[in-house]
Amino acid sequence: MIANSIYHGLQLTAEKKYSNGLQLLATFVWSKSIDNSSAADTNVSWAGSFDSLQDPNRPELERSLSTFDIPYVIQFSYSYDLPAGHGRTFLGNMPRWADMIIGGWKTNGIWRIADGRPLPFFLDDGGQPLPTYGAQRPNIVGTPKRNHGSDWVDNYFVDNNVFQRPAPRSRPICRLVSNSGYVRR
Repeated sequence: MIANSIYHGLQLTAEKKYSNGLQLLATFVWSKSIDNSSAADTNVSWAGSFDSLQDPNRPELERSLSTFDIPYVIQFSYSYDLPAGHGRTFLGNMPRWADMIIGGWKTNGIWRIADGRPLPFFLDDGGQPLPTYGAQRPNIVGTPKRNHGSDWVDNYFVDNNVFQRPAPRSRPICRLVSNSGYVRR
């Protein structure tokens, strides 16, 4: 078996249509995706072989959150038929040619609020993996906490010392970290 994955999700939808041309839609998705070969993480190449595994003989060690996992998504949208044109409240008796230009317009909008994806980590120089194995990943020896200060762009984590270079030719302890900075398996 090359790879496996599992997905659990809950989806809720609420929709309301009003007689004046207003439509409202709200959706919520709560989910979790776990696998051992997310495409965005390039664990499985086009040839069907692994190119970033820490141990090709034990791909089950790569089991973690999918790199595309987004656990929470809330979305609101609306559509509104503007009240101008033939048969509408405003300008309802205009000539047909004017109605073709001014009438029948709608406005709509979408707001989406989502949790972020997990963060995969690799060593810049690839480390010193076993020959023919993928690049090494850092060991996580503490709980990474996201920096919410003014320097979060340059220092995303409060303490970068929780990430340590692994010994040459060894496997890391963890594969992914959530976007909030906490280790998630």
